[in-house]
Amino acid sequence: MTDTKKPPAEMTPVEIDTELSRLWNEKDQAEARHLDLQAALHHHVGDKGRRVRGARHRVFDLSWERALELAIIKARAPYTEYESVVAREVERTLTNWAMARRKLDDIVAEIKPYTDEYTRRGGWNRVYLANSYDGHAHNGTECSTCHHGEERTQFAWLVRYSGLTEAEIVADAGWRACTTCYPSAPVGDRESLPSKMFTPDKEEAAQARAERDQARAQRAADKSAKGITAPGGGPLQGRHGTLETERAAVLEATQELSERYTNRRVDQLVEADPGMAPFFYPKDKRDRWEAEARGRALPLIEAVAHKRGTTVEAVTAELEPKAYAKAKRDMGGKDWAQRFRQTATLQREEYDAYTAACKAEGRKPFEALALRWYKFQ
Repeated sequence: MTDTKKPPAEMTPVEIDTELSRLWNEKDQAEARHLDLQAALHHHVGDKGRRVRGARHRVFDLSWERALELAIIKARAPYTEYESVVAREVERTLTNWAMARRKLDDIVAEIKPYTDEYTRRGGWNRVYLANSYDGHAHNGTECSTCHHGEERTQFAWLVRYSGLTEAEIVADAGWRACTTCYPSAPVGDRESLPSKMFTPDKEEAAQARAERDQARAQRAADKSAKGITAPGGGPLQGRHGTLETERAAVLEATQELSERYTNRRVDQLVEADPGMAPFFYPKDKRDRWEAEARGRALPLIEAVAHKRGTTVEAVTAELEPKAYAKAKRDMGGKDWAQRFRQTATLQREEYDAYTAACKAEGRKPFEALALRWYKFQ
């Protein structure tokens, strides 16, 4: 794979420091691994070490060179079976230590061209923000105002500011600007000199808050877009309660309109086979239910038309085909026909009379159920 990285001489300060930040993080991890393996080799030769206040790592009695020498001897000169087991463990640790050492050397070699370029250019302004609530922005990590506690001050390197002028950095830093590192920085507080500089974790938290706020606003907008009210602004009442969305209003209006097509289908079946009439509700009742259903659908259609800024006629024209399709689903197919036949048997007297008539006429009962649906108007 071809390396497409620009040479350091062609890179901006931000590009160089971005690479250095990545590499120094890798170096810190590699150093930690390297030191852990060195400590393990000290332990293998009986040098347990001790904790010393202020020291970041254990302090050992043996020098590293002596511990390494003893570890090599222990790995190569076992005398008993137990010592052979220990020797193999020491050998593995030595191998891992050598690999960690090579990796660390490789990272150091990779860092060098960038640090050399930084030196060649005479350096540039950088920003290191102290990781604390009132942390200040510094031009380096060894400012005289830092490292006065029991632990060294920890910093977040804000590489996006690398190479900017002191004036630009101070303007964003506000009250955070260290006057030792940036002599031109004014003295102030959060109110008089607000800061635009935050550690990465604070920026991530702020970004997460902004994303949550945006999502909340989007949900509210979606709810508003989907919501519906009566044309006068009050709640829209459906057959079984308040309807809160346009979709709910459309579905219920479609259901109500489908009553017409259900009624027409029954008319078609009874016309084709008058003997089936006893198995349906009387026509006057079905007509009344149809009229009531259309009366319930009208306010819903008006509300949808008002929300969309269109006419009742346009919405009705859109919903009629859906209502027809719903009626066909509700009263169509073999499953519905089978259920209808089973229900008809419950009306024993009418069923027996009907089937007897069909037998006398030489036809099967309920043949009309197989009729194709009319395009009802």
